[in-house]
Amino acid sequence: MKYDSELLTIELKERKLLKAAARKRTSIIDRKIQQYVPDNLKKTLNDMFELAFRKIFQNGVELISITFDKNSPEEAEEMLRKSKLAATFDTGMSFVTGTGLGLLGIGVPDIPVFTAMVLRNIYQIASAYGFDYRSRTEQVYILKVIKGALASGEEAETTAAETDRYADDVDLRGCVYDSWLGDELDEAAHALADSMIYMKFVQGMPVVGAAGGISNALTMRKISRYADIKYHKRMVRKKLNNLEAEDSQEDNEKETLKEGKEKE
Repeated sequence: MKYDSELLTIELKERKLLKAAARKRTSIIDRKIQQYVPDNLKKTLNDMFELAFRKIFQNGVELISITFDKNSPEEAEEMLRKSKLAATFDTGMSFVTGTGLGLLGIGVPDIPVFTAMVLRNIYQIASAYGFDYRSRTEQVYILKVIKGALASGEEAETTAAETDRYADDVDLRGCVYDSWLGDELDEAAHALADSMIYMKFVQGMPVVGAAGGISNALTMRKISRYADIKYHKRMVRKKLNNLEAEDSQEDNEKETLKEGKEKE
């Protein structure tokens, strides 16, 4: 079947990504920088990412939505093409923003802008694959995707599996999550802070801080690739489940018809 082979292709891409994440180690540069990073910087980064998420989810989703087109399902292929172009653009913009502020010795204040860019890109990907990113249920999934994209070692596998289980609960079993985002929001903020802490420290140094812009771009690219795989996989799994349900219903109808004829 078409969707079976499509799912296999996606899962092979994901497996390759997870293997790379499992092998990830702290770079020599990060280890050297580590000794100079102030103890409170990680908490500052974490708090700022968490605040940015809260503000955007509470008041900024619709504002971000008007910055890109929402296509009909029939135009999904064109939407995907646009979302990938947008990912490239947003990656470039995150680099420019981070580099520009880095040249001035400003590292932390670009976090709200960067967070909005990350969410904008994920919203486009979600919309392209037919998912409504506005609901609280979907916001939880988005935070899981961000966390999974930045995970390494054994955590990468664990988080990927957890994200798939959540998607199945929502798409196949109709679960709805309407509680506040507390833990998920905190974990996504932690993941971003951990992945960017050393470059944000460097970005706070005038001139040499331009290197910190690379961190923005690499993180954006990593999240975009992961989000595309996860949403694509989720769409295909949902279609396969619908096809199985239709086949099952058809079989039941045939069986009912057969039993009716036998009684006659």
